[in-house]
Amino acid sequence: MTLALMRKATKKRDIVRSGVTKFATSFLTLQSLAEKKEALKVMVTSNEWRKSKWGPSSTKGKTPYATMLSKSFWNGVSLCLKVFAPLVKVLRLVDGTIPQWALYMENYKRQNKRSYRHANLKRLNTSRY
Repeated sequence: MTLALMRKATKKRDIVRSGVTKFATSFLTLQSLAEKKEALKVMVTSNEWRKSKWGPSSTKGKTPYATMLSKSFWNGVSLCLKVFAPLVKVLRLVDGTIPQWALYMENYKRQNKRSYRHANLKRLNTSRY
């Protein structure tokens, strides 16, 4: 019942997404949870949820209900994603799950942005006179 209700609320998308490595799985799960935030809030406030054994009036249902509607919980999820995103990126690089050519492309784009900005600043400074 609960799983079926969650799949209905999230349009048949599971929250847990397995990654290539263990560290990526937790991060991807948090990311998925954040993406489904609104759908999960709607789910725990629905009539179907209230009538289920996990409804807010049951002993078992108070915790999930309070968690899904808690601003501090969602702020914590957001903070975890912001803090760990760079670390996950580095670990994926070390682990080899990001191809080397992607690194070169990212570096190339960064260098071109700097060159473009530098050329525009030069052009602006010389056009004043």
